[in-house]
Amino acid sequence: MNYYILNIIEEMGNKRVNTVDDWMKQSFAPIFFNETTIDEILANEKPNDAFLFCKRSLDPSWLQSKIVSIGKFDIYVYSPCEKVKDYSKEFQKTNTLVKGCKIQILNKIPIKEAPLVLSSIKSNSFLGRGTFKEISGRDKSYNGNIRAIDFLSEKKLKKIRVKRFEEYLYCLSSLEFETLVAKIFEEMGFFVPAYKGGFIKDFDLIIKNNELNPINILKESIESGKTATIQVKLTMNQIDRICDFSVSIDNINNPKHIGCSILESMLVQCKMTNKWLKELLHWVEFNGE
Repeated sequence: MNYYILNIIEEMGNKRVNTVDDWMKQSFAPIFFNETTIDEILANEKPNDAFLFCKRSLDPSWLQSKIVSIGKFDIYVYSPCEKVKDYSKEFQKTNTLVKGCKIQILNKIPIKEAPLVLSSIKSNSFLGRGTFKEISGRDKSYNGNIRAIDFLSEKKLKKIRVKRFEEYLYCLSSLEFETLVAKIFEEMGFFVPAYKGGFIKDFDLIIKNNELNPINILKESIESGKTATIQVKLTMNQIDRICDFSVSIDNINNPKHIGCSILESMLVQCKMTNKWLKELLHWVEFNGE
């Protein structure tokens, strides 16, 4: 099954307006791209969003695909009912030739009630800035988005089942993962001044040992009164030596790196954080192997 995000933005005067809710009421998924027709889009074969939208609709699997669009207050998950067509007469309120397809809305849920990994999906510049993008399962960092879409695809919400702890962690948004890491260190006894990084270049979290005794991280000991810096990313291919420690879901063979295997063992000791994680991922059932 294929998964996509469609960002429906219309030019209205000098403003770009999110009109997802208006189009969802009509059970229709549009793109615009001025007066260009579908035949013209496909003839150019440019690897842009319009070409992908039109080309994928010709595939037999198109009707089984799932698309997500985020309106002002709600998230919509839906499937196409037909291939993409030119609709020049039906939608005359727009200033451009509408290309799109009729859809079946599988579910509509308030943004505030949706898994954050999906409601924050547009913070990803690749998915958020374009019109129509594939959420590819080939990129493991999108696995949480895909599972959240599957979770929201039915009116009677059923928990998504995962077997590996790595899969479980990928159901977190980047912000939630960073918060998880901060809470783990906090429960270990460190003072963490902020749960969100980005305020200082090259590292994400600062931890300080305000206790009287040393606190051990991996094979190192952080003495009383000392601080350490941590880089946190969902996925990480290499270690940034600027930081004292790095954390990601990936297991990297490095004495300064904490991957999902070590995080899982740390959570056994950090019972309050483990409880927080289970409540956060209430929509995921983790049956550890």
